[in-house]
Amino acid sequence: MARMGWYREAAVKGAKSWKTRSMLAARTKLVNLRRDLDNQMRGLCKGLGIVLGKAGSTNLARKVDAVLAEAPDLQDIFAPLLLAQSCLTEQIEKYDRQLLAVAKGDQTVRRMMTVPGIGPLTALSFVVTIDDPTRFRHSADVGAYLGLTPRRHQSGEIDRTGRISKRGDHQVRTYLFEAANVLLTVVRRGFYAQALGQQAGQTHRRQKGEGCRRTQNGCHAPCHLDRWHRVPGIDAHRMNQS
Repeated sequence: MARMGWYREAAVKGAKSWKTRSMLAARTKLVNLRRDLDNQMRGLCKGLGIVLGKAGSTNLARKVDAVLAEAPDLQDIFAPLLLAQSCLTEQIEKYDRQLLAVAKGDQTVRRMMTVPGIGPLTALSFVVTIDDPTRFRHSADVGAYLGLTPRRHQSGEIDRTGRISKRGDHQVRTYLFEAANVLLTVVRRGFYAQALGQQAGQTHRRQKGEGCRRTQNGCHAPCHLDRWHRVPGIDAHRMNQS
């Protein structure tokens, strides 16, 4: 059956990639636990009529300390949670130092970090997930491997493009989504990928509004949205560079 091609070869990642990926997974677990503790403290304070507002883990702990200064009788409730949060933060920072050292020692990771919006965690996660790029025949196969390609439903004259497949590694896909959000909302220096993403978002909102109006008028909404858009001025710039 293997000779007939019914089974595909499964790539085994190297020991270095496995170790780094395990470290990233362990850090993600600690971050999720700290987030749960933060939400628990927010919920307890809200039940007392105290809204802590937006704050990171460090500032949240300071706000809770301020609450305890005015209500010492709540010390028995919040003290264990604050201690657990402090321990988690300390261990997360330890992972951050180790991962940053690994990123500085890898030339490929350092090259990826030159892309706007890409930090050491995103670059490391992507590199250790791909591991050996030669096992991909085409660069477009990487998107399908990470679950970032849209689903296609074709039957007769029906041809619909759905949401992304979400197959593959969830962790690296999460980091890539966060990097894309930073790229579109934080990075000020414009370039091709940013312009493409912004125009795609504008087209999606415009067609979504048109679909709502058509539905209200008794017409059907468009069945799919084309993912590829041409950005005015960019194609000419790329041709000049080539």
